[in-house]
Amino acid sequence: RARYVFFAGNLLAVGSLGLVPYLIVWSSLVGFLYFFLYCLFQPEEAWPRMKHLPRQGTVWAACAGVAFSLLLLYALLQRGVEDMAAYGYGRNRDFTVDPQDFLTYGGNLSLRKWLDLGLGVSPNWDYTLYAGMFTLVLAVLGCLLGFRRRMIPFPLMIAFVVLFSMGSFVSSFSYHAWPMMQHFRHIGMMGPAARLFLACLAGFGFEAVFLGGGNPGRWKRAVSVMLILAAAASMAALAFWLYRLSLDPRGAKGFVF
Repeated sequence: RARYVFFAGNLLAVGSLGLVPYLIVWSSLVGFLYFFLYCLFQPEEAWPRMKHLPRQGTVWAACAGVAFSLLLLYALLQRGVEDMAAYGYGRNRDFTVDPQDFLTYGGNLSLRKWLDLGLGVSPNWDYTLYAGMFTLVLAVLGCLLGFRRRMIPFPLMIAFVVLFSMGSFVSSFSYHAWPMMQHFRHIGMMGPAARLFLACLAGFGFEAVFLGGGNPGRWKRAVSVMLILAAAASMAALAFWLYRLSLDPRGAKGFVF
């Protein structure tokens, strides 16, 4: 419906208030890619509605309203940053960055940072990837128990975010293919977007284990509950061990990365 398109687009605009302008580029890329994957793997739901779009003037009006909101937001966020290129190391005079700078600026590109997803060991970062004790386990169970076609976009989006934040071929392709991505950098800090799609997979896992979604069978549900309890005990032991380790700065140094 047109009002949902309008509200969703303006929610993106409101969520970008106070942020640097080029983060809109990243948010729009993630939103577009998920919508594309949804249409690709759920054609029976998406395409019948897409066929009627040319005749729905209210939808096009809503899209125009969203575009106007985003352009207005971008113009507002650019105010007062005219001298950014003067002190923004690596930026050109038109605020763009070169491909090499795009792929390496800010560092933190290794796979090791994803340990934080389950361990919560990121004391020297400006963000965290930690998603909770049970999220990873439930996400895996969601993929193993009653995997359905509508779930496919979520692991694909997680893979995209992981590869993008590592400065891989996905990052390089996005730099050249997505509009205004030449203004973006700090790709290593975009990992938290994966938590959104991981939480969705965990929701499928919770449904399969506790609500019988996907009809996994009684024994599979019993095994899943035991895995969750084992993961809880392991996480509790690990949390206690990390707490004891943090009391000794020399021992904790190895977990600061």
